[in-house]
Amino acid sequence: RCELIDKNAIRLGIDIIKTKVNDASVENSEFVDSFDKVLIDAPCSGLGVIAKKPDIKWSEKDFEGLCELQYKILENGSKYVKKGGNIVYSTCTINKDENANQISKFLLKHQEFEKILEKQILPTDYHSDGFYICKLRRKH
Repeated sequence: RCELIDKNAIRLGIDIIKTKVNDASVENSEFVDSFDKVLIDAPCSGLGVIAKKPDIKWSEKDFEGLCELQYKILENGSKYVKKGGNIVYSTCTINKDENANQISKFLLKHQEFEKILEKQILPTDYHSDGFYICKLRRKH
């Protein structure tokens, strides 16, 4: 995907984008307190897009392992945000354990963050896919 991002940045004349492959589940000390904004498009079960990808219902999911990975990524991502910066956490699932429950667990442990916006879209809403998005701000 880095190659695709690089090509589009060149096509759009954007020269401030630097792509890098990184494992979000492993802390990278180079990134601590470095970014104004962090987007976490967390790996998820995909239950919100099951209408477009019906094969999802036949695949086995390790929900517990998936939730652990999501939380690890959220923990690491939170370390990279500068004071006053934002995290956007999103998934394409409607499973609360992968969404709102992750954020609630995180906020209990991290009072330096506050929830700014949270939205769960169900597949029946707006005739769209189901997804979740939450914006957090680092207060201090």
